[in-house]
Amino acid sequence: DDLIGLFKKLDSKKLTSALRVAYLDCMARSLKGNTLCQGIDFIPRLQTIFNQVTSSHVHQNSIVTESLIAALLLVRLNAADATIEPKLANFWNSLLNSEKLSFSSTKFLNSGSTNALCYLVDLSEKLLTEHLHRLTEDQIKPWTFCLVTNLLHPNRQVRQRALSSTRKILKYSDMGSVQDAMLAHLSEHLA
Repeated sequence: DDLIGLFKKLDSKKLTSALRVAYLDCMARSLKGNTLCQGIDFIPRLQTIFNQVTSSHVHQNSIVTESLIAALLLVRLNAADATIEPKLANFWNSLLNSEKLSFSSTKFLNSGSTNALCYLVDLSEKLLTEHLHRLTEDQIKPWTFCLVTNLLHPNRQVRQRALSSTRKILKYSDMGSVQDAMLAHLSEHLA
């Protein structure tokens, strides 16, 4: 309860982007498993944070990171409680519109923090395993691009997270389009 009270400060207009990233990071690490449903009250604020990037094409790393963590939390919350699906219709439309996202931009993939890139790997994994039914073949490509780019990242922690996620993704038997997209991106990187 004290932690949830702390998260309510996320609405404060006085917080800098770096502080909002820290709050969101704490939320992402805390709201898992049986505590995840406690985050449902934050859905409107998380959507607002996510929409900062999609509505204005902001490319500052800290703001993109805020949006990324908010997106991951919304995807997790959706999986935890199917009744919130109607509230997230606009979120899903924006998240799956790769033209609006800065997550898969080369700039962010090259300059994002280790934590941000690990969250990006986590989001890619969730989308490519638990929400694959929502993605068209073209919508799969930006997420597989993120995974492959992070598999080859100079930072060991990012590479290990991407490798772990890739192994989980490849275990799914009915994922030919994901595997094909990953191989295509890998071939491009190695060429």
